[in-house]
Amino acid sequence: MKRMVIIRCFLISVSAVILSGLISAITVGNIREKELTRNMKSMINVILVEYNLTTSPNQTAEKLDELIGNNRVTIISQDGTVIGDSRADITNMENHIDREEIKNASSDKFSIVKRFSTTLNSSMLYVAKATEEGTVIRLAVPIDFVKHSMVSLIPAIIIGCFAAILFSQGVARKTANDIIKPLKSVELAIKNVGTVEQIIKIEPTKYEEINPIIYRLNSMSENLTSSLNMLEDEKNKYSFILENVNEGLVLIGMDLKILHINRAAKQYFNVGGNSIGQDLSYLSRDEKITSAIISSKEKLQSVLFDSEETQEGAVISVKIIPAYFKEDGKRDTKGILMVLSDVTHVRKTEQIRSEFVANASHELKTPLTSVKGFTEILASGMITDSEVMNDYLKRIQNETDRMITLINDILNIYQLEEGDASSEIVRLNLRTVVDEVVNGLLPQVKAKSIKLEITERDIYYNIAREDIKHIIQNLIDNAIKYNVENGYVKIDISENNQSVKLIVTDSGIGIPRAFQTRVFERFFRIDKGRSRKVGGTGLGLSIVKHTVAKYKGEITLYSREGKGCKIEIILPKIL
Repeated sequence: MKRMVIIRCFLISVSAVILSGLISAITVGNIREKELTRNMKSMINVILVEYNLTTSPNQTAEKLDELIGNNRVTIISQDGTVIGDSRADITNMENHIDREEIKNASSDKFSIVKRFSTTLNSSMLYVAKATEEGTVIRLAVPIDFVKHSMVSLIPAIIIGCFAAILFSQGVARKTANDIIKPLKSVELAIKNVGTVEQIIKIEPTKYEEINPIIYRLNSMSENLTSSLNMLEDEKNKYSFILENVNEGLVLIGMDLKILHINRAAKQYFNVGGNSIGQDLSYLSRDEKITSAIISSKEKLQSVLFDSEETQEGAVISVKIIPAYFKEDGKRDTKGILMVLSDVTHVRKTEQIRSEFVANASHELKTPLTSVKGFTEILASGMITDSEVMNDYLKRIQNETDRMITLINDILNIYQLEEGDASSEIVRLNLRTVVDEVVNGLLPQVKAKSIKLEITERDIYYNIAREDIKHIIQNLIDNAIKYNVENGYVKIDISENNQSVKLIVTDSGIGIPRAFQTRVFERFFRIDKGRSRKVGGTGLGLSIVKHTVAKYKGEITLYSREGKGCKIEIILPKIL
């Protein structure tokens, strides 16, 4: 464009110089012609006054030619005969009666004609006027001076052309730069729109024709930048959500190449870097996953299964779904979406509940079977001895109490697990609760001659009465049940600014190291026969563990087989 502007400016300047030269030459010629005509009229008027044209007209014509210089003088009689001429032999000249300047000449009017003269072989200007008697005097001068004027202007035109070339170069360059500069700004603005966050602003120029374009581009830039920023915000928001969800997400194209993968999925497949565009085999060589994706692609059906192919032993639920996109109102399959969810806790919970139901059923089956047997015997009337009958009734009562205790423990642990335990929090003296529990267990203490050692201090703590009672009851009950004859049980309560500490130590049979990590599991027993003999349900320590967890506390077990056991509980003062 810049080159075109320069060339056009150059051509316009040169054309203007040439055209102005021609116009000047023609103008100069016209001015000289008018001046010459005026002079010729004046001279004819003088001649008509000063000379008698009928006396020796040929001599008069020659004399006048000498006086007035460059003018040809011709005298024509009324009938058109040339009677005098300063430049030609009148005997050889034609009759001029038909000549235009002669026909139109009169005593009160000049006749002016331009015509090519065959006599002089030149373009001539004729000015003629008649006397009162009809004799016509005519002056004629060549008018080739117009051509000479134009020829004389050629050097000036050439010089003007060179000057125009030099001048037009500078003007053209400046004009082109002035025009190109805003256009370059427009180009740069268009190029940068969408690549920078701020709005591109183009300053108006001195060219009114370009300004409307600039105003419209500024408006477009503002709208486009705003839209792009909005889209970028939406992209960042969705990217943030996808990257921070716990579920792994992988979008796979119909060519089985990765289109998108989030952070959770990368961690599951243990891949890093840029996975986009990689083949499916880059993620996993698990035949189960690969087959499921291919099957979903071919059948356009969802597939759901669990995968345990992880180094940590986690259970991952894999859901593979055909991904649809709408184009022109039609739904079209564009890929496969794989969703990975860690269901380890869910599966373990399901397993625990299943085991819980099986254990609870087993624990309830034994006393129910015993009750049923004793009841049937009593109902049959076979037992008539009152002592035996009382013994059977006593056994039925014990088994019933055992079932009630078991059911209560099951309900307590269920409420703790489900978060349904909503007991009122009150400020309690823990020493009072300990004394209350110990008083209820005195028969067992006396039966084994257990020596009790209890801290002689008052410790207050905000807790639900039933919760702290469950903790203390189960710990002291176990310390007595699994103790030896003439053993001891120490109960120590202390506090600091951050927490309350409860320690129960016994001299009992202890817990083998191999089982110490499992004693807090539901229904776990080291010696099932001994546990049933002493009346344990297998839920006591599990209830303690869940209750302590409810108050964000910690529980620690120290024990050696045959050397007793110490359980330490720390409850933070956060209530």
